Amino acid sequence: MKKDTENVFEGSMAAKPGEVYQYTRITGDIYASGADTKTAFPKLTSVGGTIDASGADTKTAFPKLT
Repeated sequence: MKKDTENVFEGSMAAKPGEVYQYTRITGDIYASGADTKTAFPKLTSVGGTIDASGADTKTAFPKLT
């Protein structure tokens, strides 16, 4: 896992409840089933792997992800 100044998280991550992540891109998988997925990733536009967001409304959870 590596965080850099361009809002890119390199690798896979597990989102924590109550945290808001300002990343625009995550190169690996996201495990977000325990996070507040409605607000956790407001700027995310790209994911290199899969997203596990069990129970989330993914259209509101990841508003900029296409």
